[in-house]
Amino acid sequence: MNSIERYYIWFTIHITHEYYDNENCPIVLAPSRETILFFRRNRIIYKMTEQNKWILLAQSEDFIMDTTDTLCFEMIPQDNIFYYVTELPQQAGTENYILEKNSAVGKWMNVLIPSGSINEEIDIKLESKLKYWEFIIIPRYTANNANLRIEEKRDRIKFGDIEETQFPRVGKAFRVSTVEKNKAKETQDYVIRLYEIRNNRERLLSGNIPQPRPDEPSITQPGDTVTTYFYI
Repeated sequence: MNSIERYYIWFTIHITHEYYDNENCPIVLAPSRETILFFRRNRIIYKMTEQNKWILLAQSEDFIMDTTDTLCFEMIPQDNIFYYVTELPQQAGTENYILEKNSAVGKWMNVLIPSGSINEEIDIKLESKLKYWEFIIIPRYTANNANLRIEEKRDRIKFGDIEETQFPRVGKAFRVSTVEKNKAKETQDYVIRLYEIRNNRERLLSGNIPQPRPDEPSITQPGDTVTTYFYI
């Protein structure tokens, strides 16, 4: 940039995601080839200024696109977990932008910004998927006729009944899942405890069972359930 040239903030784009802590969403927002050519013709500067925040600079405070122009940015995830935790947008966008599916390998969505709908700040909010949590408890040291009870320490999650089942290469196991779906979060503060009941007395088997990872789908219900396997 020439030292005598002055640039003004045209607008900014900011992406937030419910799943990731500290707005650390692993995504790149890359202008399409046509948009890069538009930037060159109009001497627009495009760069990332903060995590998940991009800025566009123009040489005029009153820069306006032609009515036929539309900016296109490709959303490129940098982490495979992104696909497991990100809910597909239910709406095509807002008055400021439009989201459309990008079918190219390694790309997720296109962000389209038409002429006449540009605000100083464009905020794109991505939501986390909701999933049931399933726990497969595999008896290794506990008696085969054990009665089990599972709970969340502060009773913030409700569980269905524990049922006995069979799993390939595992054999006998116990299965229990949450009554309601939970929103995926990078850091969860739930504490899941498991007890064994014998002779009307309870014995703590685990004070904090690992919670299901978002990339561990259930064998029987992969579409809406994630699973963790726990040996006792």
